[in-house]
Amino acid sequence: MSLAIGRGPRVTSRHISLDAGLLFALALSAHLFVAVEVALYSSFPSTYDEIAHISFIKALADAPVLFPNYGGYRLLDPKDLTLWTSEPNYLAHPSLYYLFMAPLWSLSGGSVTALRLADAALSGFGLALTAAAGIKLIEDRRTQLLFILLVFCFPKNPVIGGIISNDNFVLIAAGLFFWGCATPRHRTLWIGLALILAGWTKLTALIGLGTAAAVLSLYTLRRGDKLALRREHFILAVAGLIGFLPYGVNWIRTGHLLFVPQNSFWIIPADQRLKLDAVGFLRVFIGQIVNKFPAADRMMDDTLPLAVLILLSFAAHRKTADEIARRVAIGFLAALMIFVPIHFYYAWQTFLSSGETSDAQPRYYNELWPGFALALALACASIDRGRWPIATICVVILCLLPTATGLIIFHPPV
Repeated sequence: MSLAIGRGPRVTSRHISLDAGLLFALALSAHLFVAVEVALYSSFPSTYDEIAHISFIKALADAPVLFPNYGGYRLLDPKDLTLWTSEPNYLAHPSLYYLFMAPLWSLSGGSVTALRLADAALSGFGLALTAAAGIKLIEDRRTQLLFILLVFCFPKNPVIGGIISNDNFVLIAAGLFFWGCATPRHRTLWIGLALILAGWTKLTALIGLGTAAAVLSLYTLRRGDKLALRREHFILAVAGLIGFLPYGVNWIRTGHLLFVPQNSFWIIPADQRLKLDAVGFLRVFIGQIVNKFPAADRMMDDTLPLAVLILLSFAAHRKTADEIARRVAIGFLAALMIFVPIHFYYAWQTFLSSGETSDAQPRYYNELWPGFALALALACASIDRGRWPIATICVVILCLLPTATGLIIFHPPV
């Protein structure tokens, strides 16, 4: 799938400059340092569904299955991981991540630390792949440097990177997608693998990356005044269908794309629920996204910084020398605009059925963050245009504040 206009894919060799390589190494080291610290020293289980994830890993280690019957699983006792509780497991994710981690559970004797360190490695690999792809994709050196920094600035990634969570598999899917965008050879293969991995990891990841792939494919559909389907489009469509397979199986079994949990953790009693209409819930939804965006929840009101970053990102549509990178960024921005209302609708339906507001999670956007980071980097290059890098400085501050400062405030309890 070529993203170029009227010409073949760029095949010039790209060497990593010394400054880009140094920043890459520093950013990756910082991410791994925090993730390993969280893995070794934070209390178990974390508040990010960690007991549910490890319970699923043990269940599939004991009885591997490709398409789980979600209603039949239970949660482990957090104080004794050899014991099952009577509480149903509320997770409804596909089995791939859990089957991948199951052998490590068995070999380590159910070691939380071993599983957490494996997740730290997974998250580091995913982010490193994305950053390396950006170096290949972006022509301008300063834009490269800003992209590398921003890729590692999604605030929750270092924290969740140190716990047991399938969100770290999503980072690899995003890395494969970006590698496909940056690689002329086998582009469709890498993006197709990203869609399959995303779908078999988490529905939100499939929606986000699938939408980005669909928008990018629109660039190659039109030839003159005609629409022309190519082999690459069919391959990506098949990859998307393979990624959707776990949800299709669940829909055939239950009539729902996702398992609907009925346990006390998830269902709030009617007399304890918030009384909200759609507008009121929208305010709660946005408020929770903003509060949970920094590395340390509620450390700051991030409404204005996020709004400024979103507005700045739209400057990426301006013509630059990095035309292929610009198209990728626009594709991800379009995917973000489509993803947000889908996420809100799903969260609203969850609230109506269970009273829960916990679906307003910024970490559901981790697969779209690299594209947003690329848009910000290109927007800064377009605004600054070789002058004093005012836009670049502002973006760096706005991104580092909830990330670096949040990580300083966030200290894993021993």
